Amino acid sequence: MGRAVKNRRKAAQIRTLALAQVRNPALLTIFNGPYANRLTTFIDILAFTRDVVSLSTRPGLIYSIEAVLSRLRNLQSNIDGKRAREGVRHDARMTCFSDSVVLSYATQPGAANRALADAAFIGRVLLAGGYLPRGAITVGKLVHTEKIIFGEALIQAAHEEKSSVITPRVALLPVFHDLVRLQFAGIAEDKSAFVRDRGDGPFVHILGNRWPFIEQERRDRAAQGIAGDAVAEMYDEIRLAMPVRYSDAPHDRARDKIRWVRDYVNDTISEQQLSLGFRVILPGDSEMPAPP
Repeated sequence: MGRAVKNRRKAAQIRTLALAQVRNPALLTIFNGPYANRLTTFIDILAFTRDVVSLSTRPGLIYSIEAVLSRLRNLQSNIDGKRAREGVRHDARMTCFSDSVVLSYATQPGAANRALADAAFIGRVLLAGGYLPRGAITVGKLVHTEKIIFGEALIQAAHEEKSSVITPRVALLPVFHDLVRLQFAGIAEDKSAFVRDRGDGPFVHILGNRWPFIEQERRDRAAQGIAGDAVAEMYDEIRLAMPVRYSDAPHDRARDKIRWVRDYVNDTISEQQLSLGFRVILPGDSEMPAPP
């Protein structure tokens, strides 16, 4: 397409937008706001749609669907409540629709760490529920309010998730990865505690053991008198869920993704010297799990 045609189309889009603003005062408020760079996370909940489609023949799936959606709703409520109580530091926002989750943050100091931690938390929720998190984090233009979300950053993150990420991980796209490297430069914190690369590009180390929310959850459980350890419960839920998901997988591509999760989980268990009983053992694996 020639440049002149592109310019005419762009001019037509601008005219259409201007007319829409005049005719709709609500749009005027939205588009007069900042169409600014935001850290943007897009996460696809793999296998969620398949479960929803199967509800008519397997109604028991509603329990895993509701459990995951309930925890995501709680996280969104916490994010919205904290923003309302404490102001707009990082201006963290979260939107869930169908089998997708979008989070975004203002480009402020510390926002990259916040984006990594939120992605890790969601990844843990999904894995424990038997779902696979696959997504991407980038930086780009975005409008994200309680009622509307759109922008180049969301388009890019969603496109990369579908076309390039392949394995069930939340990838760091180059512009965001550069920001993370800059944030960790010159400080004692080890980036590898939060970001890993298994040969297919950097991704959020969902199962890392140094996320701030881990200790916070332990303190909250102790204050509420809740027995047990959330991390141990998570690994046990993953151990039980993944073989079932593998048996239900409709094709080899889906099974390959679950095998990737198995290897990631089991390698993390070995690295953190956790109980070998938490290892994921899939149908057909020669090794049998030891009791937790």
